[in-house]
Amino acid sequence: MKLKHISRQLLKNYIFIMIIIITLGLTTFFLNLTYTNSKINNSIFDIDSFLYDYNNGFDYALSKQNLEKKDFLIVFDYDYEVIDVYNYKLNKGDQLDYSEYNSFYDNEDPYSYYEFESDDGEYIFLLYLAPVTTNMIFVILIISIAIITFIIFTLFLAKKTGKNIIRPLELISQGVKEISNGNYNHIIQFETSNELDDIRDDINHMSLQLKHEIERRKQLENERNQLILSLSHDIKTPLTNVIGYSQMLLNQSIEDENIKQSLEIINKYGLTAAALTDELFDFTKLNMDYQHMLTERLDIVEVIRLKLIEYVNEFETLHINYQFNLPSTPIYTQLNRMKFYRVLDNLLQNSINYNHKSFDITVDVQSIDDQIRITIEDTGIGIPQTYHQTIFNPMVRVESSRNRNLGGTGLGLSIAKQIMINHNGDITIDSTYTDGCRFVLILPIKN
Repeated sequence: MKLKHISRQLLKNYIFIMIIIITLGLTTFFLNLTYTNSKINNSIFDIDSFLYDYNNGFDYALSKQNLEKKDFLIVFDYDYEVIDVYNYKLNKGDQLDYSEYNSFYDNEDPYSYYEFESDDGEYIFLLYLAPVTTNMIFVILIISIAIITFIIFTLFLAKKTGKNIIRPLELISQGVKEISNGNYNHIIQFETSNELDDIRDDINHMSLQLKHEIERRKQLENERNQLILSLSHDIKTPLTNVIGYSQMLLNQSIEDENIKQSLEIINKYGLTAAALTDELFDFTKLNMDYQHMLTERLDIVEVIRLKLIEYVNEFETLHINYQFNLPSTPIYTQLNRMKFYRVLDNLLQNSINYNHKSFDITVDVQSIDDQIRITIEDTGIGIPQTYHQTIFNPMVRVESSRNRNLGGTGLGLSIAKQIMINHNGDITIDSTYTDGCRFVLILPIKN
């Protein structure tokens, strides 16, 4: 994409700033030069005019001239007696000798002294014109005005640049964050008349396309889930008949061993298919109805305690060492009791079914900040690291480490994951735990 317009705008800003700097510099120079020239012009002493006017009196002649504060004029006769004096520490009648008279020229600026005689030759005029110096207050004032002017123009350009570039970029950044968070209804709005308008339109178009695509995917997902529900329901009836009739035949006396084994296989796989159909039905329902899941404010500690009590007898019968670390104070959260019990049952039953006897199992409940952390761990055979990333995906079974005869459907952990998500929580497997298997459940606290 060509950045012709933005680069042109920035180039204009740079040129404008340079023009301001040059203009302010030249203005400062010429103002100072004008001021200095005016001082020089004011300090000009017209000797001929003064001598002509002097016949009408010393004060009258001085009134026609422009002398500065440090200028002075002394009138001597040829005996160096002071006849008239202006702006100097001498008085009329003071008598100077020749050396005292010459001492006027011994200072640092002898070229500022002018000596001339009256027309009749009777008097000597000693004029001192102080050198013209730059007025620092005036210079500082000009520079201050120049700096303030530069700052004002710079702020104006910064505001203009912010309006046309910086602010639109901020709006684009905010818009991208909103869209990345799933707010596809967010529309980025600004007008710059440069390339940023094209970027704005492209992002808004992309957001609209994503919105339509996600709506389409949701529609397809709902249609797929509805199809699965319908198929599960339609399959369940014939499976029930297959299981029922095979079980009825098995309850009868069958002399042919081959027929009996065939019926047992039919019954076994019928039960497996029925279990898979039930779990597939439940998993699909969870995905479709999670927004309508009914919850109530419950003490999670008490809910877990009641579920663990059901397992104590089984743990002791199977010689499983158990440890429950439950807080003594209530911790409340929004919960669907029965669905959460299904999560606990899944994890505890998996630990019992897939491990050898005499292993350890620990359940720990903690309140950390605004979350509830529930840890269920055992010292069994564990789940290989290669499965940790996919273990919660549907139909994933760790066949290499678990008994095929148990007939798992591969949906148990997927259902548990979906139930936790529907509670605004999560379930993960701790990959750092190597002594067996550790699952971590997270729920939000509702005070």
